[in-house]
Amino acid sequence: MWFGTKDGLDRYDGISFHAYMKEAGTLGNNFVTALYEDIQGQIWIGTDVGIYIYSPQTEAVKRFEIKSNKHTLIDHTINSITGDQDGGIWITSQGQGLFYYNQSSKRMINYLSDASGKLDFTNLGRLCFDSDNTCWIDVHDGNLYYSNDKLRTLHPLFPKNGKEPFRNDYICKLLPGPYNCLYAGTMKGLKEINLTNKTVRELLSKDESGDDIYVREIAFYSDDELWAGTESGLYIYNLRSGKDIHLQNVTGDPYSISDNAIYSICKDREGGMWIGSYFGGVNYYPMQYTYFDKYYPRTESDEMGKRVREFCADRDGTIWFGTEDKGLFRYNPTTDEVTAFHHPEIHRNVHGLCLDGDYLWVGTFSKGLNRIDLKTHAVKHYSNLSNDIFSICRTTSGKVWIGTTIGLARYHPETDTFEKIPELEGVFIYHIKEDKQGNLWLATYVNGVYKCNIRTGEWEHFVHSDADPHSLPSNKVLNVFEDSQNQLWFTTQGGGFCRYEPMEKKFISYDSHTGLPSNVIYRIEEDEKGLFWITTNKGLLHFDPKTAKFKVYTLANGLLSNQFNYQSSYKDKNGRIYLGSINGFISFDPSTFVGNDFIAPVVITDFILFNKNVPVGTKGSPLQQSITLCDYLELKSSQNSFSFGVAVLSFQAPDMNTLMYKLDGFDTEWFPVGKGLITYSNLPSGTYTLMVKGANSDGIWNPDVRALKIRILPPFYLSVWAYAFYFLLIVGSAFAVLLYLKRRSANKHQRAMEKFEQEKERELYMSKIDFFTNVAHEIRTPLTLIKSPLESVLHEKELAKDVRMELEIMDQNAERLLNLTNQLLDFRKTENKGFRLNAVECNLLDLVQSVYNRFTTLAKQRALDFTIDLPDGELSVSVDKEALTKILSNLLTNALKYAETYAHLSLSVDVQRETFSIRMTNDGEIVPPDMRDEIFRPFVQYRDSKSSIPGTGIGLALARSLAELHDGVLVMDQATDCNRFILTIPIVHRSEEEITRLPDPLIPGEAVEAERAFMEKDRHKKATILVVEDNKDMLGFVSSNWPPCTMCLRLRMESKHYVSSPGRMSTWLSVM
Repeated sequence: MWFGTKDGLDRYDGISFHAYMKEAGTLGNNFVTALYEDIQGQIWIGTDVGIYIYSPQTEAVKRFEIKSNKHTLIDHTINSITGDQDGGIWITSQGQGLFYYNQSSKRMINYLSDASGKLDFTNLGRLCFDSDNTCWIDVHDGNLYYSNDKLRTLHPLFPKNGKEPFRNDYICKLLPGPYNCLYAGTMKGLKEINLTNKTVRELLSKDESGDDIYVREIAFYSDDELWAGTESGLYIYNLRSGKDIHLQNVTGDPYSISDNAIYSICKDREGGMWIGSYFGGVNYYPMQYTYFDKYYPRTESDEMGKRVREFCADRDGTIWFGTEDKGLFRYNPTTDEVTAFHHPEIHRNVHGLCLDGDYLWVGTFSKGLNRIDLKTHAVKHYSNLSNDIFSICRTTSGKVWIGTTIGLARYHPETDTFEKIPELEGVFIYHIKEDKQGNLWLATYVNGVYKCNIRTGEWEHFVHSDADPHSLPSNKVLNVFEDSQNQLWFTTQGGGFCRYEPMEKKFISYDSHTGLPSNVIYRIEEDEKGLFWITTNKGLLHFDPKTAKFKVYTLANGLLSNQFNYQSSYKDKNGRIYLGSINGFISFDPSTFVGNDFIAPVVITDFILFNKNVPVGTKGSPLQQSITLCDYLELKSSQNSFSFGVAVLSFQAPDMNTLMYKLDGFDTEWFPVGKGLITYSNLPSGTYTLMVKGANSDGIWNPDVRALKIRILPPFYLSVWAYAFYFLLIVGSAFAVLLYLKRRSANKHQRAMEKFEQEKERELYMSKIDFFTNVAHEIRTPLTLIKSPLESVLHEKELAKDVRMELEIMDQNAERLLNLTNQLLDFRKTENKGFRLNAVECNLLDLVQSVYNRFTTLAKQRALDFTIDLPDGELSVSVDKEALTKILSNLLTNALKYAETYAHLSLSVDVQRETFSIRMTNDGEIVPPDMRDEIFRPFVQYRDSKSSIPGTGIGLALARSLAELHDGVLVMDQATDCNRFILTIPIVHRSEEEITRLPDPLIPGEAVEAERAFMEKDRHKKATILVVEDNKDMLGFVSSNWPPCTMCLRLRMESKHYVSSPGRMSTWLSVM
């Protein structure tokens, strides 16, 4: 349903409203004056500034901007919009005349007058098309005109004689009707125009006060019933009987129309009537499949009570009913009048009514029992009973039984007294019923049911038992009912209702587990068809005792309230049923009820993503057309949580409509829709089908299931392209793995070969080292024997100059050869971890300077710029002086050997004084970067093709090994303009106890004390020197060079005498 208001356009689906407004950008203007749906389903919206069109495909509203043949754009207030049978659109615009728009050709014609030019259309009145596609027009001249050729010719209906029927009147609405009649709603009433004989008949002209009836809107409810909306309420006019019903707003009455100014009336496809008012919004009158007459107090000051409890009819057909808030009342079914019965003895809270001949027994709560003489209306009060009367029953034998909160009493008319029944003393009696066998059944509030066999006088008690499913469903029994088949039924508070099976003495229960809306059941009445009408706490049940099927009626079906009241039902002799509730009572004739067989459409009204309605056709929107018309929906992987709004388009009782849904491909069963919204969250990617089915308020299901196919795209990593990529990746990975394994096998084989080669090289290397070491060891002794005599000769003998020169040359070469031999032996020691540092505290600057001084002569010989850069002061460090001297000597030897023009030596200390660095720089042939680490390997020398400088390749390897023994490093930096070697060693200070000293390899510790004793004993004898040597020549040379004051003991290394008998010798010095 669509509603045009002064504040926008609203769409209603039976569950919710959707507003189209200017402020929301969904409508160009909020003042809606006319609505029309064309044959394409588009909604034409007339406003006070022109026309807008709503497209059901896109759910968008666009302004109608097509210009007419006179280049006119419709931008004035729209009076009306209608269409002909050919699909043409006819628009009347205030001050702009009449427009005809052809949807096929997209052309619009503007009529400012008729073809003759005599009739002005500038401010045209109403127009309509009848079943013959004849156009009827009002031009405000008192006459009506018609055309059968789209205004090419226009004919007056009445003669133009000054007596036109609508002269001095104003037509607000024209409506074609049956029997070739046209109906006009005017400011002076409702008129019927017979087109056959061209006569006008007044149907409505004056209201109750004699004023003209200003008719604004008319609509047919049926062929015989015409509804007229006026400024003074709603008129329902019966065309056959000529009678009308005038409905007006009654202040405080929720069931009256909301306002008297009726401006629009519309009949929906279901047969309901929508009435739009000027101040009171929209009213809805549903199709009357079930009609409940309502009796209730219109205002708070109304005399009638609301809490209706008891019904009882007297002999003349008057129905007495008691209320719990305003006492006793009489209802006349003939006149439909309710009057109060006032008497001071009748309390306002009536709980029991019973007819006894010409008397009416009235029980009250807290004020006892009274009896009314229906002839004289005299009231007698009985005070010898409990003040709380809950039930009164007169049996077929004429006995009157009174149920109270403290037991049961029987009335004796001969003595006008009451007898209490001792068997039920203290029992709260809620209801008394005589069955057709004459037995008395009593429903109690907490003690179950009692049965009194009237023949034997025996009492039988029925109670609830948790262990017995066929026992009474609850001990709080409210009512006992006997149906036309002589079956007894019991209603309870909290246990539903049940049927008693006397042969088996069991109860068949019906409660919420069997689908009942409530377990609080008040009363049961049976209609002429044998069906039950059962009042509950949540509506009225229409129950079939044979099939156990039922239907629920609620407020949505026209009840006064969903909550009925205790002991409040009655069926008269005509089959009409009266039911009391907490807001009054209703009456109805079940035989007039018909089923609602309207097949209600099921629609999807909204699509919601991230709690927002998804617009159609916008950027990023999955909707390309309205979700209502959509059959396929494709969503991104990130859009897998969504909601759908769904509705059954039946307005009879929207709250009673039923919706079920199932997502095929995800759900395995159907689920009920809650509040018109279906929600799914985090659905996996895939294809699903949402299926929705619906039923109207009578449970008539639409056989067509609304289906929407939904495809949720997989994320990129699960798409087809991704799988293709994964396939290629797997194939490529497998190939890469195979290639890797192949290469790994090859590399493994290569590494094995390299390891083998390395081992071979290592063996060769070790063999080479061992060979050179052995050779060096064997050479050193002869060298010493050569060098030592040479030195003796050079120091002690006076030699000829030429002889001395030759001997010095021999001595220099012997010295060089001895140094090389010592280097090789030292390197061997470092390789075998046999070289141990003898660290001492020394002045590093003096040490570096002394080494530098030794090479100055060589630098001068080569004409090199040989400089040194030392920091000021002293620098004390703990190092092995001999090892550091060897490192420096090797660096200086290399620098001077390869330098072209200069060699610079510098020493620096870092800021924290933790390390010192010595840099040796020369400008010789630049060592390539890839060789700058290789040259530190043993026997490796860098030689370019231009020159060849002799060398062993041991010096740098020995220097790096000695530097590492000092926890330092020796590297060559990456400078490309020079060769720079950098020695970095930590600055360490050791105490004397920490300084490493080599143990005496020859004199065992246990021989020291013996030597001291021997020396004390022979201190005046010659000094003894023990010389141990494995070479005989060296042993003889050393022994012969000691002075005469000493005694030299010579001992070969292989001799065991020194070791085995140290106590027999006393030596001051041992030489090895």
